[in-house]
Amino acid sequence: MLFAMFMAPCFADCQSFDFKHYQVEDGLSNNSVISILQDHRGFLWFGTSDGLNRFDGYTFKIFRNIEKDKTSLGSNSITYLFEDRNNTLWIGTVKGIFYYNPVKENFIKPAGSESKNIRFIHQNKNGHIFYAEEKQLYKYDLHKQTRSTINTYGKIPSSICSDLSGDLWIGTEDGSIGKYNSKKNKFSFFTLSAKNGTIVEKIYATDKYLLLGTSSGFYKFDISTNTFSGSVLNSFYKEKKIIVRDILEVNNQYYWLATEDGLYIYDVDKKLYRNVRKNYINPYSLSDNAIYSLYKDKEGGVWLGTYFGGINYLPNQPLFFDKYFTGKSENSIQGNVVREITQDKYGSYWIGTEDAGLNKFDIHKKVFSSIKGISSSNIHGIMTDDNLLYVGTFEKGLYILNIQDHKIVKHYMADSSMYQLKSNFVNAVKKTKSGKIIVGTSKGVYHFDPLTEKFTGLHPELKDQFCSAITEDSKNRLWVGTHNKGLFFTANGKWYKLKLISGNRDLLAETRILYLNESFDKNLMIGTEAGLYVVQHLKNVFAYNMSNGLPGNIIYTAVSDTLNNIWTTTSKGLVCIDKYKNIRIYTKNDGLLNDQFNYQSGFTDSQFHLLFGSVKGLIRFNPYSIKVTDYTPPLYFTRLSISNITINADDPGAPIEESVLLTKYIKLNYKQSNFSIDFAALNFTAPNSVQYAYKIDGLDNTWNYIGNNRTVYFTNVASGNYYLHIKSTNNSGRWINNEKTLRITIMPPFWKSNIAYTVYVFIILLITYFIARAIYARNKVKQARKMERFELSKEKELTESKIDFFTNVAHEIKTPLTLIRASVEKLMKNINDIPAFEKYILAINKNSERLISLTNELLDFRKIESKHITLNTERVDVRELLLKILSSFQIAAEENYLEFSTHISNAPVETFVDAEAFTKIISNLLNNAVKYAYTTVMVRMLVIGNSISIYVYNDGKIVPAELHEKIFEPFFRSNNVKNIRGSGIGLAIASELAMLHEGSLEFFIHDNKYNTFHLKLPVK
Repeated sequence: MLFAMFMAPCFADCQSFDFKHYQVEDGLSNNSVISILQDHRGFLWFGTSDGLNRFDGYTFKIFRNIEKDKTSLGSNSITYLFEDRNNTLWIGTVKGIFYYNPVKENFIKPAGSESKNIRFIHQNKNGHIFYAEEKQLYKYDLHKQTRSTINTYGKIPSSICSDLSGDLWIGTEDGSIGKYNSKKNKFSFFTLSAKNGTIVEKIYATDKYLLLGTSSGFYKFDISTNTFSGSVLNSFYKEKKIIVRDILEVNNQYYWLATEDGLYIYDVDKKLYRNVRKNYINPYSLSDNAIYSLYKDKEGGVWLGTYFGGINYLPNQPLFFDKYFTGKSENSIQGNVVREITQDKYGSYWIGTEDAGLNKFDIHKKVFSSIKGISSSNIHGIMTDDNLLYVGTFEKGLYILNIQDHKIVKHYMADSSMYQLKSNFVNAVKKTKSGKIIVGTSKGVYHFDPLTEKFTGLHPELKDQFCSAITEDSKNRLWVGTHNKGLFFTANGKWYKLKLISGNRDLLAETRILYLNESFDKNLMIGTEAGLYVVQHLKNVFAYNMSNGLPGNIIYTAVSDTLNNIWTTTSKGLVCIDKYKNIRIYTKNDGLLNDQFNYQSGFTDSQFHLLFGSVKGLIRFNPYSIKVTDYTPPLYFTRLSISNITINADDPGAPIEESVLLTKYIKLNYKQSNFSIDFAALNFTAPNSVQYAYKIDGLDNTWNYIGNNRTVYFTNVASGNYYLHIKSTNNSGRWINNEKTLRITIMPPFWKSNIAYTVYVFIILLITYFIARAIYARNKVKQARKMERFELSKEKELTESKIDFFTNVAHEIKTPLTLIRASVEKLMKNINDIPAFEKYILAINKNSERLISLTNELLDFRKIESKHITLNTERVDVRELLLKILSSFQIAAEENYLEFSTHISNAPVETFVDAEAFTKIISNLLNNAVKYAYTTVMVRMLVIGNSISIYVYNDGKIVPAELHEKIFEPFFRSNNVKNIRGSGIGLAIASELAMLHEGSLEFFIHDNKYNTFHLKLPVK
């Protein structure tokens, strides 16, 4: 038997379908969507003809084949998606089967795959993976990681499923279906009668039947009787066969069929079907009639993959909005900017637009008609009065129409007469409970009497004022709002002005009043450009604006329902304020036409449905049909970017070891302190309605509420450990328990690391040690110097004492010596007379001369030390004086068996010297040389430039380098020459006298064998 219900007409009372579309412009890799799947984490996967896409509700992450990368997909053409009971995602391509590695976000090819086209992938009740590769069916053992061939007896497998008892079934390209016997490892086949050649595209199991989608229609197979029944669906193109590629059970009542001829919806209860097709003038219709895949997500939304139109998504909205807009159908509304809405006693809606005049909508027939005869396309005020319709216009006055025949009954224009309108801009029309008709214009508010056709001004203070809103409350008070004079009302026949005072300011007079209405619980709602004010009993005022949750301050309308919810429209969405003052915002993402609504455009109809006009059409909805969602969207970190570069787990040197979706820890170096982290709550119904918050332990421990922003940016973050916490609302705006935490460590540079600090401590200790040691050494040196200075001071004192003593002695003995010397000289004159005493007299003479020389040296040194000596310089031939001195030492040299040689030029050398001091210098040097020489004493004089240099050499024992300076110190005697007689002051006197001559006396070793004194005197 054929399905008789498929020959019945489409259901009459069916919901319209407003699809969201995702195409390549939205980030999808290709518009040919062949397969759809939602994984266990909640991500949606779309297999296309050019890449695999993972979708988080906001962005698509695309996986493609990468040349020479064995961990990428084998082909960009995806044929099938499947997730097994181990939560492994399997991907079929035209070049083999792969499974997804979520840790590194790459792909692995199982053993045995031959890189051929994959038709389907499935897991049976025993846990084995069955897949069709090209024309052959294979079974893959997950534990052994081996595959085996399943004999299909020459039939080419095309589809697969398991029934509710767990038995495996396949469909084939010849119209057969086969039941698998796992024990015998073979199939039993059943073929559609007279349908050989039909391809079984899809098998869907119910409790009693297998539903079959084929290349020639839709069929049912009774599992208990092994019989087929079914029929070819009615095609839009009458004789065309319909190819059914996928089947989806949306709920217990409806099955959806994906076909090449649009979407077919089968009502199980009514046994009727409906064909949903692409409507070229409706942007919310299907984007393509060739539908290849169907999928229902965890929120109840349905996804359709098409061949040319990308993804079509029908969300399971908590509130469904009927949309009416220009171009939706041949009988659609005329005009985009809907302003005025009312309903007549027959149930029809009258809709005034600001760009296409007046429309009438028959709600039963779903047909709009455009009303002709009104000369203005800009309608600003509408009111029904029995069979009459009052229509206000912009600059064309007031019209009165007959509701039944649509004919114009009256037309009133402004003139100068007393009881006529003073403005053709009629902004509002209202009929009071007492039957009065109030007309608000741009120049005052009037009472219109239909009998006398007179317009009478209501109140002098309202004269010439722009009337923007009129309403009447439950106490019969008439309220009139203006653009710049505030709010007026009547009570007991008197006019009053309502003021909302804040800081001596009337808030209503400082803004434009846009809308007035009374709520169901008898509160006055005042819509202004500064927000919504709700006035209770003319005493308490509640203000709603952007500071406490509204998306915008301009309030176009405010309407309440019987649940005491206030519905208000703004330029950024529709807002619901419940009786607990909770705010819920609906935007285009929730199914609205657009986010910006229009002035005065709100209405509650006879069925308590709400209607609101926007700049792009009209919406209508039942406020009592709101579904409270308890769905908790899972929250994931979705991307890590460092310096605006996306980082993947398999990147070289990546700071994460596994996918950012899975990782709980990120380790960054100090150069990576500028980074960002994206996250997403996997809510597909209205992702942009989800709100987010984050906090960062270690930086800011308070929650930061960031709206629908999904990125946290870190800039120049100091090294340390941080914990990033994120949470979100669901699409209803309710905060839920889905918090996610990510630990982030930013490593310090090496110079700030623990090792570095250890090194620093060691270096500091080392430096401290060396400083202490240096201080100790310096103090030791200072102490030594101090002691040395003390010793020198004592030595100097001792020297001074010695000198003083010897000087005093020298003074005391000089006179007796002089007398002795005089006596000796007399004896020397008569020495020949006493030959027996000659040697004694000579000895006395020699020693007396030495004593006198020593006393003179002591006295001269004392003078030098006390700075009392002065030179008596005169121009002297230094050469002649030097030769004279040398001659006196010739004998002494011979007596010591010394070779005494001189090298002096023959030319005279004259300069200013003290002859006596010069003689003392040379004598001391020669005396020293004669005393210490072994064999040779040499004297050499040179004139170089403006100086005279005299060198005295001796080959005595070499003076050590450390004593070269000390030999010029007073009373210094080397230990090496203690056996040689001397006073130790001769060289000191010679050095001082040289300096008094502005010259110098130096000592050095010549040719490593001569002790050499160099006297240098200036030539003047």
